Amino acid sequence: MEPSCLAVWHSDAGDLVDDPRIERVADAMVTLAQLLERTPGYEPPDLSGHRVVAQPHCHEASVLGWGDQESLLRRTGASLVVLGGCCGLAGNFGVEQGHYDVSVAVAEDQLLPALRGAPADAIVLADGFSCRKQVSDLTGRAALTLAELLYAHRDR
Repeated sequence: MEPSCLAVWHSDAGDLVDDPRIERVADAMVTLAQLLERTPGYEPPDLSGHRVVAQPHCHEASVLGWGDQESLLRRTGASLVVLGGCCGLAGNFGVEQGHYDVSVAVAEDQLLPALRGAPADAIVLADGFSCRKQVSDLTGRAALTLAELLYAHRDR
């Protein structure tokens, strides 16, 4: 699930809808990494020899947490670089008229320098649609979600 959509259940839904079931639904909504980290016997694929540059989505960093994703990725054996800060797109902000320069400036804080410094074969990981869009638009590189990464390497 898109991190911003999942975060709604954990942060905003109770304020938006007066329904006692919200808490139960929110408690049942987890990230893929949270699910896999809690699944007895799950072993992630071996990504030894791969470098993963990860851009956590702002909602992952601020609402959901990114510890399970990091733990899971470290268990793959990949060389992991976790970026901080925002990609700069931030939902519709970066595509609204007059915001482009600010959007790119935010991406220049951590995301773009990290990608310029990463080897061409580094795996770019970004669960957020806006993060993947920003990476694609500003670098021409494709970023994968955690699900795509795990699926692509499922037999390893």
